[in-house]
Order: sequence, then structure tokens, then C-alpha cells
Amino acid sequence: MMPSSPQATSWASDPAASPTVGPPPGETVPEQGFWRERLRGLAMLGGALLLCLLNAVSIVMWQKFYVKIFLVAGPLGAGGMWQTIFGDEFDDKTHALVMWKRVGFYASIVVGVLIGLLVSFLIAD
Repeated sequence: MMPSSPQATSWASDPAASPTVGPPPGETVPEQGFWRERLRGLAMLGGALLLCLLNAVSIVMWQKFYVKIFLVAGPLGAGGMWQTIFGDEFDDKTHALVMWKRVGFYASIVVGVLIGLLVSFLIAD
């Protein structure tokens, strides 16, 4: 007689065996740090301001203006403002960024690129 193998059951028939994405029941999202993400945003914003300041110094000292700096400073500044204002918001179940946070951050980067392009075209003429 052959030994019987355990019967394979579907998770659909047994809710206790359903696959979970998030932490086990009763476990909460670990503290991600309120200030860490906002300080990262301030660093991005500071980098954008530093690039603009270096451009202003190059205008005064060497009479050279670098228009392409705005293509970097625009997205860096817009993304830094978004990150400073909103920080990170994590889903309790998946530990991933919530969708509105991701969409907003990428939209702010796109807006920063558009602002950088607009400023560089307006100033270049």
C-alpha cells in the first residue's frame, strides 16, 4: 500500500490559507521616521537653491550664464517641495508608498521639468 500524500487545498476554499502581502495580523507598520523624509526633501530643495545660487555667482563673477541648470534645478526643487510637505505615507498592509503619494511626487517632477524648460527658453532669448 502506498502512503497517502496530503491533500492539496486551494487558498480560495480556505480563507485562513489565503496569501497575504502585508505583515501578519496584529503587526503594524514600523515607524518610518517623520523627519527623515522631510529632511531628504529639504536637502533636494537646498540642492536646487544651491544650483541657482552658483548660477547667479557665475553671472556676477564671470559674466557666464548656464541656462541648463534650470533643467536640473526645476525638478529637484519641485520634488523637494513635495517631499518636504508630504513626506512618506505608507500603506499599513503592504508597507509600500500609497498611490497618491507616488503619483504626486512624479507629477511634481514633471512640473519641475516643464518649469525648467520654460525658464530656460524665456531666459535664453
